[in-house]
Amino acid sequence: MTPEDVVKRHQEVKRARLALQAEQAAELREYTEAEDALELWLLDFLVSNGLDNIKTSHGTAYKTSHVNTKLIDRQALIEYVKESGNYDIFTNALTKETVKTYLETNKKAPPGVEITTVTVVNVRKS
Repeated sequence: MTPEDVVKRHQEVKRARLALQAEQAAELREYTEAEDALELWLLDFLVSNGLDNIKTSHGTAYKTSHVNTKLIDRQALIEYVKESGNYDIFTNALTKETVKTYLETNKKAPPGVEITTVTVVNVRKS
């Protein structure tokens, strides 16, 4: 085999996989929409009856609440933290781009940060 052969075969396999995924998504859409409609009916029933859950011989339906957050004013939050000392509001996440820039500038990781580099092969259509 040559690289030409392998890249060609990779593209053929990828096209076949994407076609199958699209076909499966179309086939599953009917079921997904039906599940969504049934869950919406159950949620309406629970809310209308002031219930958190309902047990049946086939299973239990129950409400769950999720909280989503979005930072809309970074500076206001920073000022709040400075004034209140409530540093627990922040997570200990790193931004990859900031660390990457630091590494490029300083030729080493920031203190307390471990960097692992993984090299992979990508194939794109010409």
